[in-house]
Amino acid sequence: MNNCNFVGRFTADPEIRDVGNTQLVTFSLAVEEYRRDKEGNKKKRVDFFEFEAWDSGGTTIHKICKKGQIIAIHASARQQKWTNPQGENKQKINFRVQSFKIFNEKERPNDQN
Repeated sequence: MNNCNFVGRFTADPEIRDVGNTQLVTFSLAVEEYRRDKEGNKKKRVDFFEFEAWDSGGTTIHKICKKGQIIAIHASARQQKWTNPQGENKQKINFRVQSFKIFNEKERPNDQN
């Protein structure tokens, strides 16, 4: 099974482009995680993930979401592999949006404490 869930903030406004007969929206999220260190102090870690959303879901995200807004995403991971002009093999993981919930300014997801 290939399922991932994220709650994070947009690092920039989503970007949209035409791909064949459909539209692709790409964006990056900053996802915060809190852990306790050995002394019991709460420490924050922020990771950044790239997403792609196709068709009507993507256009909805593009129309509504802006930098800094919070969104919850259910996605699947996709590995991309390529060879760069220098002949080096490269790879990265992108996440394809399956479903989402956009939070307004007054809402805070439960796991953002």
